[in-house]
Amino acid sequence: MIPDWILTEPAVVDKFTQAYLGRRYFRKKTGHYRSSNPHYQYLHRVVWQMCCGCIPAEHDIHHVDGNRSNNTLLNLQMLSHSEHASQSNKNRWADPEWRRHFLSKHQ
Repeated sequence: MIPDWILTEPAVVDKFTQAYLGRRYFRKKTGHYRSSNPHYQYLHRVVWQMCCGCIPAEHDIHHVDGNRSNNTLLNLQMLSHSEHASQSNKNRWADPEWRRHFLSKHQ
């Protein structure tokens, strides 16, 4: 059985800050949340490691719904680097705004 404290969702402090297990994580331009000093940890990776253990080399933690602010365990999935790149590119192409921006830069 998984302890309740592990399933605790990150708390939204404000538009650019989330807190998890007593540490604050700040939103980067990419949309990911990262702690400041001392170790610059990404929130989605910390949430995954607290529940599921270590992340093997050559694996990434993917936000299933594409929302990098949604760091709940149910929205996270471990994928290999190649699977993650494929999934991320598919999600980006599905976004008309991203596609328009990409095409304007590469024409």
